[in-house]
Amino acid sequence: MLEPEHKVELDLLVQSLTAIQNMSPEDPSSFFAIAGIHGMPFEEYNSSTVPGFQWTPDLPPPQWGGYCHHGDVLFPTWHRAYMLQIENSILKQATLIAGTYQDENVKKDYLEAANRLRFPYWDWAADVTATEGIPDVFTNKTLTVNLPPYNLPTPVANPMRAFSFTKSVGTPFGVGDQYNPQNGALYTVPPGHIYMAPGYSTVRQPVSGYATNDTMLNESVKISAATTFIPGLYDLFQVPDFRVFSNHYATSPIKGNQNATQFLYYASLEGLHDSIHRAVGGLGGHMRFNTMAGFDPIFFFHHSNVDRIFALWQRMYPDQWIEPSTAIQGTFTVPAGSTVDENTALMPFYAPSGSYYVSTDLRDVTQLGYTYPELVNADSKGIDSVEFRKRMLNEYRPNKEDAFTTRWYLGLRDVTAKQLPGAFSIHVFINPDETPTIDTSLQNNPNYCGSADFSSGKTTAVQKFDGQVSLTKCFVNLYLTKYPVIGNPSTANITDALATLAGYPLLYSDLYYVIEGFDGSDFSEYVTMSDNTIFYVYERGGETYRSSVPKRPNIIG
Repeated sequence: MLEPEHKVELDLLVQSLTAIQNMSPEDPSSFFAIAGIHGMPFEEYNSSTVPGFQWTPDLPPPQWGGYCHHGDVLFPTWHRAYMLQIENSILKQATLIAGTYQDENVKKDYLEAANRLRFPYWDWAADVTATEGIPDVFTNKTLTVNLPPYNLPTPVANPMRAFSFTKSVGTPFGVGDQYNPQNGALYTVPPGHIYMAPGYSTVRQPVSGYATNDTMLNESVKISAATTFIPGLYDLFQVPDFRVFSNHYATSPIKGNQNATQFLYYASLEGLHDSIHRAVGGLGGHMRFNTMAGFDPIFFFHHSNVDRIFALWQRMYPDQWIEPSTAIQGTFTVPAGSTVDENTALMPFYAPSGSYYVSTDLRDVTQLGYTYPELVNADSKGIDSVEFRKRMLNEYRPNKEDAFTTRWYLGLRDVTAKQLPGAFSIHVFINPDETPTIDTSLQNNPNYCGSADFSSGKTTAVQKFDGQVSLTKCFVNLYLTKYPVIGNPSTANITDALATLAGYPLLYSDLYYVIEGFDGSDFSEYVTMSDNTIFYVYERGGETYRSSVPKRPNIIG
């Protein structure tokens, strides 16, 4: 989209996104209305076209108040339908705008571009993200667009940087109007103080004065790409089970024999997705909160990439699909604890047939009118699913310059949260000079390995999450090994193999973790990990093995 040959499409995207942001918030095609589907303002979407829907605004805990599916197997498909909703709104505007160019040849070019246009994705796991951070197109305050009717280059406000609220969304934490003051200069960090009133804009990594800090944002994205996004996607492409892949809630019973040394992965699409929300939103940015993330325009570019990753994974594992599962926290329209499956209505989204979309309608993206470059390339060359998986693993292999043949991970199993106030992260460190705290910087810290992030709203329910953190780069940074290569992976004594890595007593190295809440506070009172929660993972030659971390005093929470 940013290449010169796509300048016409970018012109239309910018104008179309601006147009829907400026619409009345009561218009179901407006950015405000579509953004509000995900969480706040917890209102019925487009009530005139949702026949038979019994609205229940006061939902019993732990039921989630938004339409979106989180923590269940419908996370990938519900968000695919969501992307279609905003894409359709954008495409309608693009066609209207293209028809307003005066010169007939120019108009023809723009109309053809409107027909080609699809909602772009931000590939946050590309190598360039770790070195350059977030693309400028999401942070520049203005962009130059050739506007109709005369096709003249004109600077315009960048609609991808922020959305200015056109209507009050409410009080995000239910504590009155103190979170929607009329003076942005009074804003201080740490927050939990999120502004959702008319005239205020969405922010990322906010600082005093309620403004996005682009430097902090860029640094956060760069370090997260290196430690979490890229290795996390590499891990995710090796998960062969849809239930594990689809969401971040613990699904341990289907992960193989936990008493054996060989096991499956604990990475998930939703878990990796959660990390982008944390890196972009920071402490107090709208992206950090499920309830309000949809109002930041970058949310949709992020979720377009989530959909792309889902499509690539489907190409690798074509026989894997949704099986009946429990929606632990539920949604507006799905009671908590209900069973959901491939035929569950993905409200409030309508298929062309006039019925609500169900997941079976959304299984094949080509039937929805779009695809992704990797899929086009693979299909044109007749590449099978096994070879496609190998190619994608090579494309997103972390630390390509080091050519590691063995990788190390920290598995987090059944992370238990009780009375959770909201989203949290588990930051992992090895051998720090000082005991890390929630104030320990992650920037330029060789002892910081990565994070497992979990997006959640406030709930009284007991929740269990699974996650995974890559340790390989951290081992190298700390000179624990030059190259993490050990012996025959078929050895029965995995513990000995771990302990003798390059002669270093790995099992007795200092492992620390910090549990940080969405507001920058210590969440260890809400989140616990049992003796069986943490274990090392050793991967080599496509096989994976586990070993428990010894219970030692220097493992803290």
